[in-house]
Amino acid sequence: MLLLITGCINVNPNTPYVTISDMKDRLNSYKETVRWAIEESTFDKIVFCENSAYPFDMGTFQSIAKKKCKKIEYLTFQGNTSQVIKHGKGYGEGEIIEYAIKKSVLLQHENAFCKITGRLKVKNTFELVCDVNKNYFMNKKYLPQVDTRFYYVQKKIFSEYLLKQYLRVNDYEEYYLENVYYDVLRSNKIQYSCFSHRPLFKGVGGSNGTNYDDRKTKLEIIYNVLCKTNLYNSTTFWRFGHKIKNLYRNIVK
Repeated sequence: MLLLITGCINVNPNTPYVTISDMKDRLNSYKETVRWAIEESTFDKIVFCENSAYPFDMGTFQSIAKKKCKKIEYLTFQGNTSQVIKHGKGYGEGEIIEYAIKKSVLLQHENAFCKITGRLKVKNTFELVCDVNKNYFMNKKYLPQVDTRFYYVQKKIFSEYLLKQYLRVNDYEEYYLENVYYDVLRSNKIQYSCFSHRPLFKGVGGSNGTNYDDRKTKLEIIYNVLCKTNLYNSTTFWRFGHKIKNLYRNIVK
């Protein structure tokens, strides 16, 4: 299974909604994710693609990957900085994935791929994808969005429906890449499921500086049931649950 890691090492400081712009910090985070993908994840093919034309030295990681019997590829190019500043970071993300699909040797031979935001890692990759022929996206509970930090998609579906949709992103009007993908998937009636378990993230988000270190909780069994029945992706379910929660609080008061 192939993992596509997206990144921007030397980010333009004028990019909207990016709180972590220090190049060394970003570089170290990407190195950690690449190392995790090789040493700890279940993926046997890894593509790291970034859009600031940074000369990333992959020598060490290629040696580690070879010992692990894995294949790794690094792609870099200069993205359209002015358009990223105009539209938002989701525009840059879309550019990266489009470039990878067109240029990656490893991805060329795959029918599907997992994508992860490069500053994050997922602790439980071994238990997430059940059927390699399906699409897996996690909805954002109450919001008309899919979680674009980590997902699994058929390359044909992505290329036909999602490849160019980043052109519609407008962060300033709160129409993010997460909204765009959600709308496209629903309007084209593309079937997708929850992962079989809740992805457990680790790392620091570049957009808002959120520190992720997700752990299994006492509610994990419930989360797993919601994922396996696809209820986790039901906005109606979460809204109903929210109403029940508020009703309970009012009764207690």
